[in-house]
Amino acid sequence: MCLTEDDKKLKMLLKKKYPTLMPSDADFNQSIDGGISWDNIPLPGILHFAYCDILGFPASGPEEKVAWVIKGNVFGVNFQIAFLKFGPRLFIEAPCSQDVIGKICSMQIGLYRETKRFLRNMQDLMMQKGNFTVENNLPKLHSEYMYFRQTALEEYEKEPPKPKPVKFDDDGRAIAYNLDPFRPLRIGGYLAKASIISYFSWIEHLLVLLYPLTQSYQSEEMEVFLGKTWREKWGMVFSHEDRKAQKALSILNLLAKNYRNPLAHGGIKRGGEFLAFHLSGAGAVPFLEDDDNLGAEITIAQISEERFKKIIAQQDETICLIRQSRLALAWEYVASGLNVAGDVNSHNKYLVAQKSDDAMEEFIAYTSYMEDKYANMDF
Repeated sequence: MCLTEDDKKLKMLLKKKYPTLMPSDADFNQSIDGGISWDNIPLPGILHFAYCDILGFPASGPEEKVAWVIKGNVFGVNFQIAFLKFGPRLFIEAPCSQDVIGKICSMQIGLYRETKRFLRNMQDLMMQKGNFTVENNLPKLHSEYMYFRQTALEEYEKEPPKPKPVKFDDDGRAIAYNLDPFRPLRIGGYLAKASIISYFSWIEHLLVLLYPLTQSYQSEEMEVFLGKTWREKWGMVFSHEDRKAQKALSILNLLAKNYRNPLAHGGIKRGGEFLAFHLSGAGAVPFLEDDDNLGAEITIAQISEERFKKIIAQQDETICLIRQSRLALAWEYVASGLNVAGDVNSHNKYLVAQKSDDAMEEFIAYTSYMEDKYANMDF
């Protein structure tokens, strides 16, 4: 492997810090667990990069339930660092003192942290080259949205709690009650607001996943793309000539203006509608607010049941329009829950798969099979 100047700097740093660390081809019959797990090495791939790409150690694997195994020697003791189905493991040749076992374990953690620090400084360059994968959290975010949505509808339909006696006379008869007749409306409103915020979270994540599947995608623009608003992201993902997508955007703009933005920013509306202006003899009057937003139910819950059902209809219409847009097949891919890679080779595969329904169906099936295979380490 040809190391870059930055790679060489990391190699010099690691060799200076761990001068006795070297490759080994030794096998051993008895071993001791070195105490490495997900807890102290949550990203085993970083160790593989450090050993193999930077230090030039050989690795074996993959094999059944084993992604890779790296053999080494440090402090004069042989060890194996491996990535198994249930996490990273460190095996140290027996016999070995507890003091040395602790040092070898600490060395692995130190190697991991130094390399991770180096990689963090390289993230911009790696992103520009497309050397990244976007983890697909669309199913999780949609489940969260549907939970708030369904629970809100159920809450609106509930009966108010029965009056609760809070004061009694000398004979033990209730003479005062705690009443909460608007509780279902109020709690339903809380959940409705949460569902709207979750919906837009889902939409923005969808846009991030779709971008690498578009014709106009450039890995060099990914960092800029991530820094844009959801509306700006939409403009980079969907063509202005895509009528279905533009209609969906119009609906989203209204939902964002009327609900998402004020709800996410403490009820603040940019037009000043939340302000109550002082009128002589009348007090403070919020005359900029639409009359539709001044009813009793809206005052109590902000979002009434009737209004929430209209919002749901608009949200569902938006999803249908996206599925009918020019990125319908790209939608099918990301809706499957598969991760999205940003490199040129993957981008080309995405474009080829979008040439027909059958091509995308086969591509999803194959990619799902490969992801499951690697996740289960069925090599």
